[in-house]
Amino acid sequence: MADVIIVTPQPIICSTSPNPTLQDIRTAIDISAWDRIDLQVGMLSSAGTFGSVLVEIFTSMQNLVDDASWYSGGVMCGSVSFTAAGPANSWKALPLPAAGSALLRYMRYRITLTTVTNATIMISGMGRRL
Repeated sequence: MADVIIVTPQPIICSTSPNPTLQDIRTAIDISAWDRIDLQVGMLSSAGTFGSVLVEIFTSMQNLVDDASWYSGGVMCGSVSFTAAGPANSWKALPLPAAGSALLRYMRYRITLTTVTNATIMISGMGRRL
């Protein structure tokens, strides 16, 4: 049975300040109930000279300390990049975990813009038990 996972309840606007955009630690999602997660990442709009928008998904065993250890000590379990000046409202699939990685207890995103002024992103998907 699959469960709906809403990572971003509404579209988020990422800008170059701060860059990268990090999901607030208080909204890290407990994903311990699922063995596999199938996300859809949508770039609804962007502005500026188009370079790339990188969306990375990290997992960690804790959701109390919001520092660099979350990303250095956690596991980057998947990423998707929008690299061409494609149409607005483009979506990409992001199955987790990627080959060679694992899902730990809590999940967060990190969005990095390269030569893009801002981008509007939405992330949601399905959590599945094996």
